[in-house]
Amino acid sequence: NEPGVPRNVVASEQYSDYVRHETMRVAVLDMVGDTSLARSMPPKLLSVARSLFIAHFPVYRDTCEEHAKRNPEGAAFADPLGRTTGTFCWRGLGSRLAAVGSRLGAANFEPDAERSER
Repeated sequence: NEPGVPRNVVASEQYSDYVRHETMRVAVLDMVGDTSLARSMPPKLLSVARSLFIAHFPVYRDTCEEHAKRNPEGAAFADPLGRTTGTFCWRGLGSRLAAVGSRLGAANFEPDAERSER
């Protein structure tokens, strides 16, 4: 974002994919799933996090499906600094999302009929 410095669009998109993946894994699923992070949260905060998870479940599900097509399972994250920091596992996140959603009652949040009309 520095003036006069050409922006590498590909590196920017790759970095965004990495951040989106890790946000889904940690900030969404670890916050509401059966994890040590969720268990360490104050009950009121956990309740709010889970309510927001249910409200945003269709967006999270669609994100996993969309990015599973773009980033092959097991492909290395493309870090703009050249480090290897992990691999994509959108299908695994999607499975985890479905399990958590089912446990919290979000799996039926949007009927399949509505979903197929999009």
